[in-house]
Amino acid sequence: LTIKGNTRPVTFQVVKYGEFNDPNMMGHRIGYSAQGKINRKDFGLTFNMMLDGKWIVSEEVDIFIEGEFVEQKQEQTSGTASA
Repeated sequence: LTIKGNTRPVTFQVVKYGEFNDPNMMGHRIGYSAQGKINRKDFGLTFNMMLDGKWIVSEEVDIFIEGEFVEQKQEQTSGTASA
């Protein structure tokens, strides 16, 4: 992961929700989620401030990602190429 020019390895726990083919929904789809945690100081993020006696920004940041991949088919062109 790169934040503010600082690159560090981050491990994510990945869960595959499932996959299916549905011609009415643009074809093959796969759903995933990923979860990880970083220490923001490892990436040079040092801003911190107290508000009502509490820190408003934690050093540890939880990252949650959900995504869906959709296969897009290439259209085939018909005809022959002329030389």
